[in-house]
Amino acid sequence: MARIAPRRVLLIRGMRGHPDEALKRVYRDAAGQAATLWEIGGAGHTGGLSAVPAEYERKVVGFFHQALLCRGPRDAAPVSGRAPGTAADGQGARRARARRR
Repeated sequence: MARIAPRRVLLIRGMRGHPDEALKRVYRDAAGQAATLWEIGGAGHTGGLSAVPAEYERKVVGFFHQALLCRGPRDAAPVSGRAPGTAADGQGARRARARRR
């Protein structure tokens, strides 16, 4: 966690997941204010989306808007079109390969 600080991190834990997921609290504590831990009761490992789909979408999209786009939840608007430089624009994979050469 220290190597990626001060970047924002969203940790999601399914409370009925693997026992090792309890370490997410340790990761959150190590990251300090940069990390947010969301514990989803009744969800298994990777089961948060199916357990609470609307809340999952709201929290994850909200996190990305705030952390990556520097927008607050009120400013969040649906993103239309394709972001340049991503795989979605058809050029992202090509650019990634070129960088590795």
